[in-house]
Amino acid sequence: MRKSFLLFIVIAVMLLSGCANEALRNADKFSPFKKYAVLPFDCPDKDISLRLAKSLREWLVTYDYEIIEQEELDRLLAKSNLTTETILKNYTSAINNLKGVDGIIIGYVNLDKRNVESGTGISEGAGGTKHFVSGCDTYVIDLKSGEILARGSYEAPVSAELYGSFNIEDVGKKLAIKLSPH
Repeated sequence: MRKSFLLFIVIAVMLLSGCANEALRNADKFSPFKKYAVLPFDCPDKDISLRLAKSLREWLVTYDYEIIEQEELDRLLAKSNLTTETILKNYTSAINNLKGVDGIIIGYVNLDKRNVESGTGISEGAGGTKHFVSGCDTYVIDLKSGEILARGSYEAPVSAELYGSFNIEDVGKKLAIKLSPH
């Protein structure tokens, strides 16, 4: 009994140290000492796209990351003759083109439609359905090398899936936690 308990402890420590090492490796790459821009997410619903990017930006700032404001990003994109859509289709178009920014954060949203009676959220209109974020993937990309520095994903919990409800701020927070080692 005692040997199996010790074996369990050893395995647990090894697994946890592996997770800690991964977090430390990501911390070296996705560093609060660099300047990042959060692009609006690739999403058919522009409102969700902008709100999710804003929430992620705000949460990353609370974790001491230097994130530029949307207005500054818009100015840099215009100056570089780039658009968000261009970068989302091919992020290498932003490499060495956004001066003063070390990395970009891009994301892709999976939307489902839900019946309005099944929960609360963003209404699509009088049609009785609304969009629901069922999941999303996010990437932090270094603009000097094109390397993906960190990845984060969100998958809606079963309770949210059943009721078709979600909170954009919670999704942004969960992505920020997954991207940063905090």
